[in-house]
Amino acid sequence: CVADDNDETGVVRHQIYEYAHAILLQANSSGGDKMEEEEDTQVDQVKLIHLLGFLSKALCNAACFSTSERLSLGEDCVKLALSQITSMQKLGGSFTKVSNMLSKAMLMSATLSSLHASLESSEGEQEGEGEQERDFAARVLASLLQHKLQFPSSDASANNGQAAVMAECYILYGRCIVSSTEKLFSLATSTKSVQIGIKLLPLSISSLLQLVDSPYDMSAKTVSSEMTTLIRSVFSVPLSKMLLESNNNSDAKDCIEKSLSALQRILVQSSHFKYHYEYLLPTLSSFLLVLLKSLKDKKHKDSKIHAQVKEWIAPTLEQLIQLHASPTMDASSKKSIEF
Repeated sequence: CVADDNDETGVVRHQIYEYAHAILLQANSSGGDKMEEEEDTQVDQVKLIHLLGFLSKALCNAACFSTSERLSLGEDCVKLALSQITSMQKLGGSFTKVSNMLSKAMLMSATLSSLHASLESSEGEQEGEGEQERDFAARVLASLLQHKLQFPSSDASANNGQAAVMAECYILYGRCIVSSTEKLFSLATSTKSVQIGIKLLPLSISSLLQLVDSPYDMSAKTVSSEMTTLIRSVFSVPLSKMLLESNNNSDAKDCIEKSLSALQRILVQSSHFKYHYEYLLPTLSSFLLVLLKSLKDKKHKDSKIHAQVKEWIAPTLEQLIQLHASPTMDASSKKSIEF
């Protein structure tokens, strides 16, 4: 793939986009409610998975598609993913009766992988494209937060191969949430992008915690790591800067308070999350460290925000101490708290 649209390769590239877009449009128009086990349906599904596998590699390469083409295919992937999620929610437990459950999970994984690639493109922001990127990231994030990826609970005991694919779906869903959130904050020239990110960030953290709490333990470590990456990239620069530069920035304060409240679920619902403390407590620590670092900023030594930061941190530290002293905590959990 090359970036020049004026040569033969550019024409071929555009034809590939038109073909992929047409196939995804057809898949979306058929809806996600058709879960028949007919052979032709399964064959179409395999073809779609192969196409998505190609897109997952091509979409993150800036030379393969123009920005508008990449975002258009990304929109197709969002619709396809939401259609599949909606169909699973409608079918509920009966979904486990479909013999080709593995192929359905593989389709979801391929769709989310392509969506993630469309968010992760290395293409530099050209004039006028920042707004397109922002609107796309905002739509993706809002859609993913509004819906909830959840396979039937009875499939938690699925065979190893099937369970691994389902766990990968949770991981990719989390990565799409992280990438779209980071995209909003990375568009530094757009105040609107950051404002949208501030409002949705606490919901992103809550959704990632729900993914950690999925029936598939093998996804917990990776999703926790993704959440830590999100906190370090967003809170260490954009939010901290906004908060310190303006003591009256109520949106930034509200974002931090709600994000911390979401993370405190790790401690409040200890019986629920303690089996993942090894991964989750470092995430909480990353958040607290970002706040603590703001106290050491000499430039803002007399800032009123220092009192606010202390007010945020103190209750969480008290919870950690109380949790460590709790007789219900096992040795492994206590060690994680100490660390």
